[in-house]
Amino acid sequence: MNKSCKKALKYLGYALLIGLLSFLVYACWFVANFHGDTYGKAESYVLENIPQKRLYVMSSDIVDLLHDFQCLHPQYRLMEMNPQGEEYHKFFRKIENRSDQYMVHFYFEDIDLTCSCITEVSSRNHTLVKLYAVSEGKNFDSCKRINNYREISRKENKMIKKKFETEILDNLGVKWKHKMF
Repeated sequence: MNKSCKKALKYLGYALLIGLLSFLVYACWFVANFHGDTYGKAESYVLENIPQKRLYVMSSDIVDLLHDFQCLHPQYRLMEMNPQGEEYHKFFRKIENRSDQYMVHFYFEDIDLTCSCITEVSSRNHTLVKLYAVSEGKNFDSCKRINNYREISRKENKMIKKKFETEILDNLGVKWKHKMF
């Protein structure tokens, strides 16, 4: 093989390596943004020492704690009308295709904002409340996901998280902390 063929093969090898690395980076980005955990960017809080009904904690224990809070603080209830014109408390729903996860709603009447939270028990047995999304008013037609700065400004995001922490989490009667990674 002559010198120019070796040089051409060397550059071809570098080009293939760069192409392969570029494809791997793109594939990781694609999976993370379009096939990852849809609740991954939510602001997660670990609740400590919550009351539980069995030896191990379940997401339903978190739901019970949050329901008791809303019973004591009805100003945070999301009240809606059913088709018969009767008002009802829209509190939570089971998340389909997720084991032991629930979506819980809080309404801040003073700023006309509804917050949506996910309850979950992590693999490390941490009881989590994830502040997931907010919407103006009482419906979720135009919700904005927390910590998604394409949908919500940093200033508004920070204000909502602070309001949720001071008005809801600080008054639950349990210790809480931000979940780190």
